[in-house]
Amino acid sequence: MSMVTYWNDEKSMMSPIEDIRLSEMEENILYSVEVKRVDWLGECKLKKWADCLSVSFVLFDEKGKLSENSEVQTIVFRLALLDELKRIDKPDKCIEDIVAYLRAFPNLAAYHLSDFSEFVAPHIYDIVYFNKLRIYDHKHGTFLRSLVRAFPAPDLTQFQNVYQLMVKEVGNHIEREKVTVMWALREFEKRYGWTAIEVLLDAEKSWDDFTGDIALQLAI
Repeated sequence: MSMVTYWNDEKSMMSPIEDIRLSEMEENILYSVEVKRVDWLGECKLKKWADCLSVSFVLFDEKGKLSENSEVQTIVFRLALLDELKRIDKPDKCIEDIVAYLRAFPNLAAYHLSDFSEFVAPHIYDIVYFNKLRIYDHKHGTFLRSLVRAFPAPDLTQFQNVYQLMVKEVGNHIEREKVTVMWALREFEKRYGWTAIEVLLDAEKSWDDFTGDIALQLAI
């Protein structure tokens, strides 16, 4: 069985406890779970508050061990994300593993911390850090990724490239045909199949970022 500890404020240290369920977690208490069944992950650190769960993934170093060189990546998500994933009847291949597991074991409150850390958390890491959630959202017009924050952020190069393409295309339309930004955006959407809001969300850009980049392009 995986070892579970929690942060004991009175002793200022991690104290071992029994493997409790998610529903038994106290808010704002840090729980640490030793992971044994995942070859790239050594430890999960969990903290719950309100309707959110924070999961810090302590990855094995280049020698396959936990050390000072172990990278730590944190995902904070609304628990509603898991409910939304469970409701997907026919998931795309990119998210089918986590959906299948959540549908097979739907009672989230009953998960022990060890089960969550070894079976659910790695799937969450996979769909967030490999941008599978964003890909699903783009295809289906959903906004599941809005329920998630990751630190450090996933590599968004592919989405930033689409954003740069949108800036270039819209700027060219405005300069060449003397049209408004909104008209040029509609032309971009018709040509490439992306909506402006999808591109901005995926590239983590604001409308002000976009209009500023357009103005910069037109000034060059």
